[in-house]
Amino acid sequence: MEPPTVATGTLASFPPLRESVAQSRGELRKFLNGHVEDTVCDIALLLESELATNAVLHAATDFVLSATFTAKGLHVAVEDRRPGQPPVVPLAAPDVVGGRGVLILNALAEQWGVEPTATGKRVWFELSRD
Repeated sequence: MEPPTVATGTLASFPPLRESVAQSRGELRKFLNGHVEDTVCDIALLLESELATNAVLHAATDFVLSATFTAKGLHVAVEDRRPGQPPVVPLAAPDVVGGRGVLILNALAEQWGVEPTATGKRVWFELSRD
């Protein structure tokens, strides 16, 4: 599958509301549709949902979703307006919902990281396209 002609972009901005997680996932799905294998799409949507959820629950600010096709694959970022590193949450007990985002990123992303911005931070991940 080939990347689209427009291979980069800010997809949308979202308010810090729970429904924004599903809306941002939908925007990423539209961007990826037909340009990556289904498995890569599913992983990207899961990881983006983790980042968007963290922006809503922990940063509690508007967030911006961007995605870029690179020579290696896919770069997805969620930028919020809360400066500093994302909170470190201790490993959750098996019966607790949540608290596994970093584990999921470590397990599924080829790379991920956090970058400070002028107004907050950008958390990103990369996946190969196939």
